[in-house]
Amino acid sequence: MSRTLSVALASAASLALLAPAALAAPNDAEATEAAADYIAENVTPEDNGAGANADAVLALLAAGGHDDQVAELVEVLRTQAGDYAGAGGPAAGKLALVAAATGADATDFGGVDLIAAIQDSIAEDGTCGDFAYAFGNALCIIGLDRNGAEVPDELLANSLAFQGPKGAFGFTGEDGFVPENDATGMMLTALSGVADDRDAALAAAAARDYLVEAQADDGSWDGYVPVNTTGLVAPALQTLGVDIEDAVTWVAGQQTEDGGLPAEVDGETSDLMATTQGILPLAGESYLSVGEGGTDLVELSVQADQVTRVGGENRYETAAQASERSFQPIVDTVYVATGQEFADALTGSALAGHQSAPVLLVQQDNVPQATATELARLDADRVVVLGGDVAVSDDVVAELAEVSGTEVTRLAGENRYETAADVAGEFTEVDHVFVATGLEYADALAASAAAGADGVPVLLVNEGGVPDATAAYLEGVEPSSITVLGGTKAVADETVEELLAYTDTVDRIAGENRYETAAALSAQRGGAEGVVLATGQDYPDALTGAAYAAMGEEPVVLVQQNRVPNDTLAEFDRLAARTVLVLGGPAAVAEAVVEQVTEHDYAG
Repeated sequence: MSRTLSVALASAASLALLAPAALAAPNDAEATEAAADYIAENVTPEDNGAGANADAVLALLAAGGHDDQVAELVEVLRTQAGDYAGAGGPAAGKLALVAAATGADATDFGGVDLIAAIQDSIAEDGTCGDFAYAFGNALCIIGLDRNGAEVPDELLANSLAFQGPKGAFGFTGEDGFVPENDATGMMLTALSGVADDRDAALAAAAARDYLVEAQADDGSWDGYVPVNTTGLVAPALQTLGVDIEDAVTWVAGQQTEDGGLPAEVDGETSDLMATTQGILPLAGESYLSVGEGGTDLVELSVQADQVTRVGGENRYETAAQASERSFQPIVDTVYVATGQEFADALTGSALAGHQSAPVLLVQQDNVPQATATELARLDADRVVVLGGDVAVSDDVVAELAEVSGTEVTRLAGENRYETAADVAGEFTEVDHVFVATGLEYADALAASAAAGADGVPVLLVNEGGVPDATAAYLEGVEPSSITVLGGTKAVADETVEELLAYTDTVDRIAGENRYETAAALSAQRGGAEGVVLATGQDYPDALTGAAYAAMGEEPVVLVQQNRVPNDTLAEFDRLAARTVLVLGGPAAVAEAVVEQVTEHDYAG
């Protein structure tokens, strides 16, 4: 992250203080000057509350000039500090912002240690002050941050809990989440100040994107008092490099003949509070930048902490490398499947992931050297071959026994559908199952990762509907629900109707293609610390990936060999995963894709 800091023109002890040249150039110099003159003429420090006086100080500092009036306001604020901010909370946060902006000592402001007052008012759950609301928490964060004090993790976590699913901050009412543009603008300013924290930066990016979309056609933002709301939101966006010209034009257009700003849209009467907050976008300043030591520009940047490729010269080496990366000897069970077809390895991966067991690959009549070496290293108590002798010959089973030094058993049916059902029989207390087509691998890959994480099986269907083995398993288990992966081209509506004979609920998760389907499944399951990337164009390198994704409760999302599809990229952004595991060598996933994922900015 990079920041551009404004130049401080006064000593830390000085109160008067800032010449206009030190500040960012006003977005509308004429309107700024007129609004500042209105504030200077109408503010009456002894009659105003501390909150109004603090707003006036920040407004006049943003505009520049009126130094004598700023000094007078600050002196009055010092006398008000004990009653207003002594108990801490947002009031102390606002005065701490004034102290930072004027170069005063926030630990002795009118005899009050504002920083300690804020810190002492933070409850165990992270709430700052007596009332739990985003706007107040934002003032506490800004007050601490502008004075170089640490923002407690619990305060930040509590603040992020006020963020809704679309990025806005607000509260939960009787009818669900209620977004508040004022609170979102304040929290965006606060989070931008602590954007070196990963979660804060991601939340700030989401709030930024929401506010850009929420802007009205006339350039304003809706709120109880739109001038105030726009005055808080627009500067927060400008701090992140968003063009706010339309907002500045709208605010300037609200200005009355006396230079003030009204409390209602197109009002004829100026309002002091509306003017003190609405002046900020006119002056080109925010609560993060105003005054001494402020920050004019913040660049949000969040990338994956680690991107790792697991890929050998072929599918067998890739599977062996994945196992070596994840397991130390001795292991309870190793599952072995053919690498020449996908079905057994994928349905078996759900079981392996659930049991935290490795999956290795063989050819129908040969044990590749990479597989033999890894099997010997694992020193397993047992080896289970997935599939019948058409998939893995008896000679290979004998060789596996010799290499592993243990008995090898089979888990197999007459075909992939029976084998999937046999594998499903190894799960206990099943109340839900995934179903995917047995004719293509991509949906089964995504399903197996989710199923393994949930400890449930994946069953297969075909173009003819529900095979006998699948039907028999479902009839015996009587699951309460079934999730079908893939659209109607993969699993026909008629097949879904058949499945309803075995359960009350069948849900379909599907996109227009395999990439959308995998992304939709991932999105439906919420967040994850990591993500597994696999090719959606051919199965070999991805065969064992579902097991490792399931072990980490991570989703599998699909890429093409030379590009990341838009739907995958959108889900990648949503997850903002810390770790990314890329399955397969450059023939499966090109180095350019790995570089794109490594350099991708989640907050961009």
